[in-house]
Amino acid sequence: MNHTEAATEVVMFRNAVHANTAAWEYTDRTGDVEPVNHLDLASQCSSRLPIVEAIAREVGLQQPERLRMWNVLGERGEAVNAANELLGMVNGRERWEEVFGPSGPSLVASRMHPWVWQPAAKQWDAGHRRDAIQRAATQVFDTELRSKVHRYDMQPLDLVGHVFNEQDPGPGDVRLRIPGYAKGTPEWRDAHKGAREIGKGCVSSIRNLMTHGLDEPSEPVGLEALAVLSWFARRVDDCNVEIG
Repeated sequence: MNHTEAATEVVMFRNAVHANTAAWEYTDRTGDVEPVNHLDLASQCSSRLPIVEAIAREVGLQQPERLRMWNVLGERGEAVNAANELLGMVNGRERWEEVFGPSGPSLVASRMHPWVWQPAAKQWDAGHRRDAIQRAATQVFDTELRSKVHRYDMQPLDLVGHVFNEQDPGPGDVRLRIPGYAKGTPEWRDAHKGAREIGKGCVSSIRNLMTHGLDEPSEPVGLEALAVLSWFARRVDDCNVEIG
């Protein structure tokens, strides 16, 4: 993250929110309309909100939904407070990295495989992490995997084991084959065994177990679950289909 650019975006959002709030307070106090265009101010706030929310997710701002309160009567000041807190976190992270060095690569959800992030994004951004993961897992195993191999007669756990089986497919049967390995070599066997076991683990631990509970996973745990799903989704997407 470019800390200077991030801080600038937060400051511009905060200033827009403050100007919008001041204009409405003037109107409420005097009954007159201040010589500013309220629609222009509101447009500035709403247009800057998405990138500021993305920055908030990146640095881990608590209750980032406060940023959306810029247009809520009686609560507009909360958005300014949240923006000030976010600005402090951005500047603090920059100073932290100056002292301790870079924190290493970060996991960017939007760069995950589209089978995972596209169905998950809206629910994730709304704070419904469990539902986001469930939608992603359903897309990978119940839609994309089935569609790729044209098998709708098996449960996902059995289907994963079946399509990554190292034996050749029988007449009319189907397998997924990972490119880049000579067939029958130890590397080829490891690649297919690994995809099979990770896929089955995703079905059991993520699709079936994590998404059927009532508790919301923490953000790190949720992102890690999506990342594993994304890895498996890329494996499936890259595979060649072998038909007996």
